[in-house]
Amino acid sequence: MDGQEIETLSGAGATVANLALRIGLGQLLVAKVFPVFIGDELDSDMDAERAAATTECLTNLKDRLKQTILITHKQIESTDQVVSFPFVARQR
Repeated sequence: MDGQEIETLSGAGATVANLALRIGLGQLLVAKVFPVFIGDELDSDMDAERAAATTECLTNLKDRLKQTILITHKQIESTDQVVSFPFVARQR
């Protein structure tokens, strides 16, 4: 991030940098062949401001992706479906 070595970033900074790399690589690799984004605990170590920015980025990808799958322990407000342990799907 901004020329800083990734190993010197904070946990949240490294998460944001890795997420940016994943999104960039994903856009190159899938090219609408597999338009799905899967994220596991993306914002677990982010402060509220970075988590909100990450959510905004994922929301902006909505038109380019057919499906976004997020694994999280947090309550998600804007979602079409939630699957919770013990894997019971419910519609929102």
